[in-house]
Amino acid sequence: MIGAYSSEPDLTDQGNDLTWRIPPTYDLYARPFSEYAMERFGTQLAMLPPSTQYGMDWAEELGPLWEEMGGEIVYDGSIDFSRETDFFTTITNALSDDPDVLFVGGSSEPTAQVMQQARELGFEGGFIVMDQAKIDEIERIIGEGSEEVIEGAVGVPPLIYDVHDGNQIFIDDYQEEIGREPGSEAGYHYLSIMILKEAMIAAGTVEDSTEIMASLNDGLNNVPAEQLVYRVTDIDELGGMNTELRFSYVEDGEILIVDPE
Repeated sequence: MIGAYSSEPDLTDQGNDLTWRIPPTYDLYARPFSEYAMERFGTQLAMLPPSTQYGMDWAEELGPLWEEMGGEIVYDGSIDFSRETDFFTTITNALSDDPDVLFVGGSSEPTAQVMQQARELGFEGGFIVMDQAKIDEIERIIGEGSEEVIEGAVGVPPLIYDVHDGNQIFIDDYQEEIGREPGSEAGYHYLSIMILKEAMIAAGTVEDSTEIMASLNDGLNNVPAEQLVYRVTDIDELGGMNTELRFSYVEDGEILIVDPE
């Protein structure tokens, strides 16, 4: 049984009945991110994803949708974070056609650097941020002056800005034990362990992976309300864990959460 922390939509289409996908798939975010960015900033998009397969897959999801929604891709590039440490040349090229929005992402640290350098080069538009990078982490990495950098960014909701009865205890305990705020991954990993524990109890076994896999929804339903760190609706027949669609954006320097429902 594989508990896979990946938002790749094809992950559960590989024919392995023992694959459990933990976070939501990134294709759920493409439209609401685009709608927000397009409405607030405009229709001209420059693409700067990481040159990984994951980055290219995200770009292939976003690009056609952006054009379908009436937008235009004015720059279609990528960044190799394994080779590049300074991105001014690439960003300068991306900004040459005056885009309204930049599509960026990858790990939070290099994403923060890309966004900061874009601002230093005069970019005043918005950012669509891939789900791997987290806006709250980017804010902490940049430090002083981060409000101006992240303004207009849209991305996945940071756990600490989406507090509810199901995650308040986890957040407080994590801060007390670890000494810092928990990231989204920590929350999902904690919840997945709680679901797995309850699934083993429901299945009546700790060894039969097929029975445990078949009991994941029972496990989810049996997790105590105060341990439901994320609002998971179900685990589908392919093993994908589905979460209520929510996203965040930055307006007037404040990270806000929106529920599209």
